[in-house]
Amino acid sequence: MGNKNIQICIIDDSLPFQKLNGKIDDTKLINAKIIEPLIEQTVKWPNEPYLRDLTALILNSKYYKSGNIILNWALHPSFSITAIKQENYFPDLVIFDWEFLNFRSINRNKEDEAFKVADELKEMLDLLPDSFFFVYSNVASQIPIYLFKKELDKYAKRFQVLPKGNHKLILSSENLIYDYILLYLDDHPFIRIGDQEIRFDKSRYLENYKDILHLEFILGQESLKNELANKKEISEKTVREMLQNFDFKLYLSKDYHILISEDTEFFKDNFGPLTEISYAEAFEKYGLYALSGVLNDNTFKL
Repeated sequence: MGNKNIQICIIDDSLPFQKLNGKIDDTKLINAKIIEPLIEQTVKWPNEPYLRDLTALILNSKYYKSGNIILNWALHPSFSITAIKQENYFPDLVIFDWEFLNFRSINRNKEDEAFKVADELKEMLDLLPDSFFFVYSNVASQIPIYLFKKELDKYAKRFQVLPKGNHKLILSSENLIYDYILLYLDDHPFIRIGDQEIRFDKSRYLENYKDILHLEFILGQESLKNELANKKEISEKTVREMLQNFDFKLYLSKDYHILISEDTEFFKDNFGPLTEISYAEAFEKYGLYALSGVLNDNTFKL
């Protein structure tokens, strides 16, 4: 287990704190110790089973029990903003819901509502320049990012939007957030992929949870599941072995430093002589991000 700690703040008004014994000041940060009883099997979280699953993943982990994870909860962004300004509270990871309907008038215009939440998110991003944010919401697909894209573009590398309970990818949203936490804490954790625990070996080209998603895009979900069932590990060695099974080739323009998916006449005419390169070689030289990028867009600037 690593020696690092991670401070996490969940901002979501769906915590069923009314079921706790004793009076809770719901206008301030709520420490995880107080909410531990809420993840017992007998306690229901109305309409929020995935949020409960994520909370349980964190609180049942050995990292939380050893003190490496410090979790606090805020029922509204304004409460965490107050803690940041007045209590020097600087979480490393913020899990930010987009819905705070209990604190809003039901008569508010939806577009005004979106701008208000975006302003709160932007303020937190400015106050916490070293933190990462997961915008984790039941309405993720309805968030009108286009309304404030220009304002949030400069923060693009510091937050990711995830739907609660998304199981379309090999990593559910909950496992994806949990794996982010484990990879923050430990260079060789056992992360959760589906119903498997897989060792993840950090290295130059394997850094975080997004590498798993790149690998899924390259191999396909079922193929990756089959590979992991046999290998039980994601490392540079096992990824190279997975990619060596592909007979497909990529092409490299040394003159233009561009990776290309096909050796067509168009690419030859525009980028000069092309050198054949295997998937495994491309991974070893440029990493999974470049490999998935060229497969998605046909070219990738190195």
